Amino acid sequence: MGIESMLPPHVTPEQFIRTAATAIVADRELQFADKKSLVLGLTKCATDGLMPDGREAAMVVRNTKNNSGQYEKRVVYMPMIDGLLKRANQSGQVSSIFSDAVYSADEFKRWTDEKGRHFKHVSNDTDERGELRLVYAAAKLKNGDFLIEVMTKCEVDVIRNEVKTAAKESSPWQKHYREMAIKTVTKRLCKRLPGAADIYSLLDVGHSYAAEQAVPTATVVNPVNNARPRLRDVLSNHRFTPAPQATAPETTPVPPENPAPESEVAPPALEAALIAFDDATDEESYQAVVEHCKTLAQTLSEAHRAVLREKMKQQGEDKKTP
Repeated sequence: MGIESMLPPHVTPEQFIRTAATAIVADRELQFADKKSLVLGLTKCATDGLMPDGREAAMVVRNTKNNSGQYEKRVVYMPMIDGLLKRANQSGQVSSIFSDAVYSADEFKRWTDEKGRHFKHVSNDTDERGELRLVYAAAKLKNGDFLIEVMTKCEVDVIRNEVKTAAKESSPWQKHYREMAIKTVTKRLCKRLPGAADIYSLLDVGHSYAAEQAVPTATVVNPVNNARPRLRDVLSNHRFTPAPQATAPETTPVPPENPAPESEVAPPALEAALIAFDDATDEESYQAVVEHCKTLAQTLSEAHRAVLREKMKQQGEDKKTP
């Protein structure tokens, strides 16, 4: 099963793969994070029909304690506010949906009369807006109904305090409080929208406040085995830029059994190729990875080409073993 079967019609595999590759290249932490959790995060993102571009969804690296009591860097998939709004608009029953924050210097009123519910927000777009006091999300439905959710800062903080990692300096609650507060009220509104079942995958416990927690080891083992074939889509579609060749000193040749010097970090393209080899369970997929590696080898240093040759040799011997 490829990535095409997971993405909605409006997102092409090429778009998703290109965006995911860009995110990985741009974020050094993602390149060296646990590969299983990265694949699982991208799988969830594709299933939800979002792009991992940091606006619709983000791949966030967390220091997570494993079963051995050691910490390792794992990737957590986090739908963002633009992703929630995108999915709500795609329901076919929403004319418009929007959200914002209200500061102490802003004018904000809401009332209900015989014509329905209304609100007015006049933003004081100066440097003297004051403290954030409210966040709201509103939607106009195609049947004429108007829905609005308003949360005070105190109400938002109750939700924030449920997140164990919120007090940490690396938490988005510390770095991007406004965005997280708006995301919180938007989630509450989305649960009231018609067809909300279509976006429940973005609102359940695995994708909401608990998404900031560590990903349990048990949740990333079995799903990843099913998701790995999608890495071959990345290998076959992504184009890599040739890298500067790193030449080892003539006096200290690198032995074939340990070709990469410790000081030379393996590029993400090589890491992906090695993982794809492990995933090649049939001859057709194995040959597809081999063909890709012929092009990939031209972008690698001699030391990393030796790593690739050693992997291909090992896989060849494994395939011959009955």
